[in-house]
Order: sequence, then structure tokens, then C-alpha cells
Amino acid sequence: MPLSGAVVTLSGAGSGVSSGNSAFAFDNLAPGNYTLTPMKDGVVFSPPSVDVTISANDISGLSLTGTAATVIEGRIFFGGPHIGSINADGSALRAALITGAGYDRPAPSRDGRKLAFTRSGTLRIANADGSGETTVPLPSQSVADPEFSPAGDRIAYVATVAHQIRIVNIDGSGQTTVPTGALRFISSPAWINSGRLVFSAFDGTDTEIYAVNTDGSGLLQMTTNQVPDHYPSISPDGTRLSILSGSGLTWNLIVMNSDGTSPVQIAGDAVGRGPVWSPDGTLIAYNKRLPGGSVFGVTADPATGVQLSVIGSGPIAQSWAPAYEFPTGTGTGVNINAGGASVTFGGVSNAGTTTFTPIPPSAAGAAPNGFVLGGVAYEISTTAAYSAPVTVCFNIPRTFATTAAAFSQLALLHNEGGVLVDRTTTRDFATRTVCGSVSTLSPFVLGEVVDPALPSITGLVEDENGVPLGDVLVQLTGTENRSAVADQFGIFSFVNLTGGGNYSVQPKETGRLFNAYSQDFVGLSGENSAVFVGTLANFSISGRVSDGNGVGVGGVTVELGGASNEIAVTDLNGDYSFAGLPADGGFTVTPLGNGVSFSPESQTVDALTSNAGGLDFLQLAPTAALVSIGGRVVSPSGSGLKNVRVTIAGGSLAQPLTVVSNEFGYYRFEGIEAGATHIISVAPRRHAFAEPTRVVNASDDIYDIDFRASP
Repeated sequence: MPLSGAVVTLSGAGSGVSSGNSAFAFDNLAPGNYTLTPMKDGVVFSPPSVDVTISANDISGLSLTGTAATVIEGRIFFGGPHIGSINADGSALRAALITGAGYDRPAPSRDGRKLAFTRSGTLRIANADGSGETTVPLPSQSVADPEFSPAGDRIAYVATVAHQIRIVNIDGSGQTTVPTGALRFISSPAWINSGRLVFSAFDGTDTEIYAVNTDGSGLLQMTTNQVPDHYPSISPDGTRLSILSGSGLTWNLIVMNSDGTSPVQIAGDAVGRGPVWSPDGTLIAYNKRLPGGSVFGVTADPATGVQLSVIGSGPIAQSWAPAYEFPTGTGTGVNINAGGASVTFGGVSNAGTTTFTPIPPSAAGAAPNGFVLGGVAYEISTTAAYSAPVTVCFNIPRTFATTAAAFSQLALLHNEGGVLVDRTTTRDFATRTVCGSVSTLSPFVLGEVVDPALPSITGLVEDENGVPLGDVLVQLTGTENRSAVADQFGIFSFVNLTGGGNYSVQPKETGRLFNAYSQDFVGLSGENSAVFVGTLANFSISGRVSDGNGVGVGGVTVELGGASNEIAVTDLNGDYSFAGLPADGGFTVTPLGNGVSFSPESQTVDALTSNAGGLDFLQLAPTAALVSIGGRVVSPSGSGLKNVRVTIAGGSLAQPLTVVSNEFGYYRFEGIEAGATHIISVAPRRHAFAEPTRVVNASDDIYDIDFRASP
């Protein structure tokens, strides 16, 4: 039967995209070879693409066949410019679950209950439905790449100014630093287990993958590729590791054991952040670039790379968590609180699990007359056997309905037989809860009763062809701050506004520029309208790296992060550029160098609305050269002693570094300042050492600083 809603891309001698219904057509094509690639959420096509050759005649009657993909569990979270979420089967997209949190990857806890992320350099935690955002108090306010520990009680993150991995309890206590030697530009820490981390860092030539124990011992370089390696991700059981390797527009997806052995490339078309593992470890999700340039989130077999399903368009595969669900026991008055919403069952006779899935408000149903839909909606379901009444409550964010009068207009709407029905029983402005009573579970959405005596702003978001753009976040700022998401018809509404207030309305979607960046309303009264036309656009970022004499420096690796992740290398004149970047995206540009610093260390573009040139960097004088120092710890008879702690201090080290001897007694410190005096000591445990401390001044690599235990 016809399959509507699929996207078909054309690549080869020409390119194009056809979408919307079951029929597709590409006109005015030049003779040549082409590839047709169909894609649709939750559908697998066989074959995945079709090659055709066009000569002088049209080709018609092509048939592309798709079948429903295997049900995929869990929820995927993505960042930039807001944190959003989507079911792993491609349904229930929430483009702005948490607004204004930037492009950093949101990291869920292993149980799917919490999210860790950054906002303006601070570390934040929220419930997985976006509610209950709190700040983790830290001395440093320059934080990136947070990651929950397997138990969810600690967070590893990067202190960006210090180039350090730090670990902190979720309440902000017990902050420690993980020693990583002289490695710089550290990013993307991930937990192999509760005592060991994997991360990426610059080794002087390019970015490689490393592992280290949380106490700084056992530092291990896991990759030695001649191209950058980024974004390590660990399978839930800690046995496998995936990375992205390469530079430019597409990267290789590599899977290996979590100790770095047995690497296998399973894809060569990955882009952006990721990949990530499914909660059960049987799938990998990553961002796939099609030949025509389109980007889709897909799932694949981690052993073979065979594509299994499409998650959705856009770079969305950034973190994957179990469903947001809660055990539900037996009894009367059983309450389940998910943070942004709660359910109280009159009685539960058989235990089960209750699941809360944030959904777009428009997915809950059409607003009844006299209402508009608010920004909160859930699909709530349970496997427990329950009896009525069922009380459902929404906890309303403090940025919405900020006055008692506005709060009194809120309502809890419940989908019953395809129709939204007002089931509101209580509104409590003090606790900011709106509750309703029902007998069954299905979609619930926050509604707002329209007061025709108060001003309103209603608008439309569409593309340059007049096609409505759904799921676009629209922000209202001024006398009140609110947000709305355009429905499937591209319509958004802000009602019950303050008369005489001043407001600004702005749509935000990475990759599009709108005909008006924002629209202002001064002294608001009556009904008002706004139309925003968004056009797909991309721009470039470029600059130059030069030395103190103004001479360009070639061969410098420059890293781009944010809405896109790419690598460039400066040419002989010191110039670099990144092309084809999505409009209105946020980006950070960072030059990398071994023993070399740059001023500034990095530069940021908050919103790319035109080609951005002149992001220049000055290469400063080289710092001290770096060497490796190592040796062996042996018994009185000369056999190797394993698991002996060896520490080095002095020179430019801010704090001592510690490693543990391997099974043959060998140890090594990497990235140590050459020509400086260092003190190396061995910690006696079961053995005593006549000479437990050595003083070393190494101008080159040295590997014979041995320690022999006394008889």
C-alpha cells in the first residue's frame, strides 16, 4: 500500500529531496548516474537505496518498498539550541523539553530518571521530563560534557579552563580532579565502570581516546590513528566502546572493546555528536549523512553496522535512556510523582510500571472551543491493574502563568475518544499544581481558557513554499516570558497577555533563517498576529592562525564544536574555514597544538546568521618540550611487581601524578616537562625499598628509573 510521509533524496549527477506523500518526482535532470535513498521514521527499506542511469528518456514507475522497523524502546535526548527528546521509534518529538540550555550534550542517568547538562557554563540537573531544574554548586563556572556515574550518584565533567576531568557528587560535595598528565583539550568523559573513565584528548598531533582510573592511575592511550578520534560512548554493561574517527564532513564509526582492543569500523557516513548505545546495549544510534547532504538519526547493529531504523531528520542521536517509568505497587491512594506530572490511583490490585512520556501538546488532540494548548503534555500509561478515581496533576513551571489571575485560567485536558475534555478539579497557585480527575489514562495536556478581554498574539510559522513548520519553538519575551511550540499546522498562540505590555516574539530553529528575526509589539492591546517565513540556509566560519610576527602558521588543527562538529587544518597561509554550517546555530572554534598556546584559546559564535570571518588566533611562543619517564618495579630477585603505586611530582605539575605498575612491573608517565627536576617515589606496601625516591631531570624520554625491593 502507498507509504506517505517518506523522504526520498537524490544524489549523483544532481541532487534533490522529494517528500510529503507516497509519490515522488525529480524533474529536469541531466543525463547521468543517480542514487535514490528513501527514509521514514520507523520504517526500514529494502534495498536501502536504488541506483538509476538517466539517458535521454524519463524513468517512471520506480517502487521503493519499506516495512515497519522492530519496536525500539527508550528515549533519545539531543541538544541545541534547546534540549529536546524523542522516542527511539521516532515518535513523540519534543523540540524544546528544556529551553535555552545550549548545544552541550544532555546526559541521562542510567535509570532514565535524571538529565545532566550545562547552562552558561554551570552544571545543571533536571528530571527527564524537563522539570525540576537545579544548579550543582561548583567553584568553577566553566563546565562541559557532564556524565552521570553508573550509580547516578556522581557526575564526571570537564573543567574547560583547567583542561581537567573532575568528579562531583550530585549535591555539589566531594569534588575531586582526575589526573591526566599533560594532556590538553580534554572532552567527552564517559564511565567504563564506577572506577574508570574514557575520554578524548589532544596528544600533540591529533585527538586520541584515552582511559584512566578515577584516582589518575592506569592512564592508557587506546587509539593511535593518524586522524582525530572523538566522542567515546560506552555500552551499558561497560564492555564495548564506540568512537567517531576522521575529519571533514563525515567520520568513521568504530566499535571496539572497552580496553581498546579489536576495533571494527561499522560505518563511514557519521556526522555530529554521538554515537550512543541503546539502554539494553543491542543497538547504536548515530547521525548519518546521506549522499545528497541530508542528515538523519538512525539505529544500527553495533556488530555489523547494518541500518535497522530511522529515528528522525536532523542531528538527534546524542544520548539514549530507558523510558521515564516508575514502579507502581499495590494499595490504595498509590501516588507516582514524575516531577512535572503525577498520578494518584484510587487503588492498585496488581503491581506494574507507570510510564510518563512528554509529547508535543498538539499530539494530545485539538484544543476545544475557548481554549488554547499550553506547553506541557504527557502520554501516561501503566501496566498496573488500577481502579478509579485517578487524579492527574501537572506541576506548572514558574516561568508560565506567573500571576494568580493567569494561573486561574489553566486547565487539565484529557483525550477521551479522540476529543480533549476539561477534567480540571483544582488549581493551586501556591504549589503551582493543576489537577484533574479521570477514570482512564491516555494523553493529557495543559490548556488555557481564553479571556477575550485580554490581549493575544497568534502567529504562523511556514517555509518559503507556504508549507507549515511544526515543532518550531517560539519565544515570547518582555513584560512576560513564555514559550510555545508551533503545532502541525505551524500555528502558535500567546493568550491572556498583560494589556499595555511590551513583547517580542522570536521563532528559533537551527538551520533556518526567518524573514524577521523577531517581531515587537509595543503597548499591546486586542488581537495581534505575526507570520514568520523560514528558509533553509547555511553559512561559513573562517579565520587565520598567525605567529607573533603576523606570519601565517600552517598545519594547525582547528576544531569546531556546537551545532556541528568538524575538524579543519590551516593551509600554508594559516587560513582555515568551515562551510555548510546550519543557520542560527551556536559554535565554538578551538585551535589545538602540542606545547603551544593560542590567544584567544577559543572563540564562540552564539547565532550564525551570516558568514562569520575573522575568527583569528595568535600562536604564542612554544612552552617546554614534553618527555616520557618510566621504569620498572621489581622484587629482590628481579621479577616484576604489579599494582605498585608510583608517583611523580615537581616541575610544572600542579599536583603529583600517580600510576600503577602493570603485571610485569612496568610503569610510565607521559607528557612530563623536559629539563625540569622531578621527584619519583614508590609507595611501599608488602615490600620495603632501600631507595624509594629518585630525583630525575630528563631532557629526553627515559625508561630506566627502576625500583628494587629489599630482601
